[in-house]
Amino acid sequence: MMEDKKTRRQGDKTNVSQAQNASGITNVSYSCIPVFSYSPKHKTMASKSFREVMAWQKAHAFVLAFYKTKKMFPDDEKFALVPQFQRAAVSIAANIAEGYKKVSRADKLRFFNIAQGSLEECRYYIILSHDVGYYPQNVANDMWAKIEEAAITLHSYCEAIKANKGITDEE
Repeated sequence: MMEDKKTRRQGDKTNVSQAQNASGITNVSYSCIPVFSYSPKHKTMASKSFREVMAWQKAHAFVLAFYKTKKMFPDDEKFALVPQFQRAAVSIAANIAEGYKKVSRADKLRFFNIAQGSLEECRYYIILSHDVGYYPQNVANDMWAKIEEAAITLHSYCEAIKANKGITDEE
């Protein structure tokens, strides 16, 4: 049972699409200018904001999904697992955003690698949250699907950065 809601923010070229799944988690997708698009005049067109980077969009969707599940944790996890999970989840999107503005390939990849580390940390927290009974199977599956999308997209973005000859290794 998916409920779709589409909006267009005023003064913004970003189309936002939201769909709520059976477990009450809202999937948010952003329809933006692609990271790279082909133009006969220019070989590539770089994005203008980290918000246009698909890896960031997938990571942000994961963060929003985590925030919706916070209330599933018991009070005794308020100062233990929940803040650790939250920091790691936010760190994925934040490091992609920060790495986006770095000039050198090495700097970009350093931040993206930190994001990958936080992503792996979140994978463990999903497993732990399910195994101790905080996440029912359907929520764990939804969270796992979101983190998997973020992981695949971030990996592809890193590979594209490595292959991009327009980015120098100079500071």
